[in-house]
Amino acid sequence: MNFTLAIISQVIFAGVISIYMGPIPTVLVEIFPTSIRFTGVALSYNLAAAIFGGTAPMLAMILTKVTGDNYAIAYYLIALALLSSIILKFYKETYKKNLVN
Repeated sequence: MNFTLAIISQVIFAGVISIYMGPIPTVLVEIFPTSIRFTGVALSYNLAAAIFGGTAPMLAMILTKVTGDNYAIAYYLIALALLSSIILKFYKETYKKNLVN
């Protein structure tokens, strides 16, 4: 593989990842009240990473094997994206709201 192409691909990938990884800390902090903020952020982020990230390789293998479709994991990710979009509709905006209380 061309080294320059590999570097360009990594830069593009990093740019795309930063679009959704950048706001995550702010969104998580705004969800929880001050008294439980640290615990809430730590538990929610790490449990989600463990459950979805930890089982992703196994789930990809199972989905591909059971369905026989190499795109089965893509359909799973699309379903999760749709679920996330629905959940975002119920997210309360905290713009100009005091986050200390």
